[in-house]
Amino acid sequence: MKLLKSNKTAAKRTACILTAGMMALSTGLFTACGDKDQGSGSNSAVVDQSEALKTLAYKVTDVPINFELSGNVTCKNNLFYSVSTVYNNEGDNYFSDSSIVVFDASGNTVLTIPAFKQTDPNEYAYISGDVYADDAGNITFVLSYNKYDDEGNSESSNTLYTYDSTGNLVSSIDLSKVVTQEDNDNNRYFNSYIVDSQGNIYISLSTCIRVCDKSGNVLFTTPESNGDNEWLNGLIFTNSGVPAVYKYSYSDTGSSSKLVEIDLNAKGYGKEYELGSSINTIYNGSGDYLCYSSSDTGIVGVRADNLQTESVLNLLNLGIDNSNINSMAVNDDGSFVTVSYDYSGMTARSTLSLITPIDSSEVKEKKVLTLGCFYIDWNIRSQIAEFNKTNEDYTIYATSYSESNDTSDYTAALTKFNNEILAGNVPDILLISSGMPYNSYASKGLFADLYEFMDKDDVYNRDAFMPNVLKAMEKDGKLYEITPSFTVQTYAAKKSLVGDATSLTMDQANQILATMPEGATLTNDSQTMTASNFLSTAITFSNFVDYANATCNFDSPEFKAILETAKKYPAEIDYDALYNDNPNYWMEQETACRENRALLYSVYFNDFSTYTNTRDAYFGEDISFVGFPGSGAANATGSVISTGTEIAVSSKSKYKDGAWEFIKLVLDNAVGEQDSGNYGVAITSDASVAEAADEAVKRITSQYYGLPVVKSQLQALGQQATIPQTYTDTDGTVQQVDNTYYVGNTEVKVNLITQDEVNMLIDYFSTVDTIARYDESLTDIINEEANNYFKGTKSVDETASLIQSRASIYLSEQY
Repeated sequence: MKLLKSNKTAAKRTACILTAGMMALSTGLFTACGDKDQGSGSNSAVVDQSEALKTLAYKVTDVPINFELSGNVTCKNNLFYSVSTVYNNEGDNYFSDSSIVVFDASGNTVLTIPAFKQTDPNEYAYISGDVYADDAGNITFVLSYNKYDDEGNSESSNTLYTYDSTGNLVSSIDLSKVVTQEDNDNNRYFNSYIVDSQGNIYISLSTCIRVCDKSGNVLFTTPESNGDNEWLNGLIFTNSGVPAVYKYSYSDTGSSSKLVEIDLNAKGYGKEYELGSSINTIYNGSGDYLCYSSSDTGIVGVRADNLQTESVLNLLNLGIDNSNINSMAVNDDGSFVTVSYDYSGMTARSTLSLITPIDSSEVKEKKVLTLGCFYIDWNIRSQIAEFNKTNEDYTIYATSYSESNDTSDYTAALTKFNNEILAGNVPDILLISSGMPYNSYASKGLFADLYEFMDKDDVYNRDAFMPNVLKAMEKDGKLYEITPSFTVQTYAAKKSLVGDATSLTMDQANQILATMPEGATLTNDSQTMTASNFLSTAITFSNFVDYANATCNFDSPEFKAILETAKKYPAEIDYDALYNDNPNYWMEQETACRENRALLYSVYFNDFSTYTNTRDAYFGEDISFVGFPGSGAANATGSVISTGTEIAVSSKSKYKDGAWEFIKLVLDNAVGEQDSGNYGVAITSDASVAEAADEAVKRITSQYYGLPVVKSQLQALGQQATIPQTYTDTDGTVQQVDNTYYVGNTEVKVNLITQDEVNMLIDYFSTVDTIARYDESLTDIINEEANNYFKGTKSVDETASLIQSRASIYLSEQY
């Protein structure tokens, strides 16, 4: 979304409203969590309480619209300008019908301009870029047209149309005189444009900018960039109304992002501005901000005076899921406009929101819960937005550390974040992500025990959850974090080879391999595994480390057997040679277990169909889940859990009950209904295919792309997996969908899972109670000592002893 013209007066007026509102808010209208002297997050780099107060002095109004938005929205003259495209089904074809729509803040359509109505399946057209309007209400847009003949040849054109405020055509300019065939031959393609207040047109051609006047006469072309490591992405107007382009470049020494002005008088590029690493998508600037950009929590602005990035609008705090924001603009009066799209159903639903600064007296009093994280997982953003929109007592102020800090050096930035947390600067709610030393956090008493909330909750008590996940997340009998979803990773083998075994030692695996055809390997991907890869995999699926008690058993016979097996693998692999020398490599990997050329196949469970897909396609017979061999404990499964978003609550938070309310919302929404359209009608297991036509076209889905941690939700997904999917053919007959896989060159039918198999899987999942966690420091210790063994400078006993000693010291110091 673009803004034609900046409005400094409006921006100053907005700033005055905000300043007055913040002064009132600071007197205590909102109650913020954590006292300053408690170190619970106040005034820290992780969570800034004062920022929480600033973000709430806005009113959000959803503009009702009775058409489907299919483009960005431009604001001008207190009106909105956009594109609406409708798709009509005519026989086997879908034809598009595109129009320019002008509407007001109440959603009333003021003007509709037909742009293109498709009648031939070999042609199509679309509105390229934004719709522009000037002070007089004249409307400008570009229509891109393409047509193909029966031989596959195509012709294309771009035409710039201008209509007056009543919908009468003023002019049309064929841009083929501006963007020529020579441009296309040299990889200079029309991809975006802007129009200034004088009617000059700035066209981005991927590697350069071509400028022409309002009649289409070319004025100049900017110098061409290096297309191999530099490209142009987005044309905007800065806060002073100067046209500019976002330029991204990279080299062996790093990358850079710049905003480069286009100088109409000099006929070329003008002033350059270095942008931060977090800036990618950019929008027109206004007021004090050179330009705006999207962020983890909403909208940030790049200050024109010092190029520092500041949070301007925290959309999550206002109940808007910013992960669905397609475009943003600033109105003439200083208010913001966002357009979001919800893709959860078969068709996208658009929402246009008007966000206006208000006086603090109009803001409903709520308690502020601070939420901090290194970055906000996209699937948790919608839950924060819903909580803030619907909860009457609390509002969540979300801060993403990656948004407000330079994260070009990820390791350094994560270390800085961890230091803040370990220093006691903990927000009310913390999202745990990969690389965070969770066990170290928990051992220092930073988190509340969530069992205390479960034991008082009628719905989400301990019995409501998968017991293995709770056990895996426990520390010293307490639960310091929870997740809405999990996955199970294991290894499967043919039941005819391993029987009903639930685990294997490395010796047992080698004994079975000895009975298989010559050359059989442990896993189907053994050809791509180095010694360090093998060791890393074994550690991931093991119980050699007990983080809860800060102990390990790397001097055990099981670990020594893993070291000895790892040594048989190469130190390095030339993967290019591997794939080039054997063009059938991937096919052979797929069929290795089916043809008894490998014992184990890696299985990743995030749904129930994975079971039948693995069994029927990759094995062709019944299977057992045995995990990775030699996992380090007598009762270990050799299998691990990977969790979804992990949520913890500060032990010092004043509003733990509010944090628990948010956790319950996240759990509630772990599964949801989704329209399945004409494909995938849900029917009962014993219903005939024909009867499915009358059933509701709804299916429940996991919202976090994993297995729900709530037992009832998991059981519901499992029951649904037993129901065949259907579709309606062109004759109107409901047909059942057959699930087939290609394994190698063979098409294999995959059977529908039965309820007994669903029950078996849920029982199996409940036995896996080890979380796969990556500890970089511990991994470095193991690899360093193991490499000496692989090189022959140390014996296996010496290596195991050294790893045990160093790892024990490390664990005792950290946990």
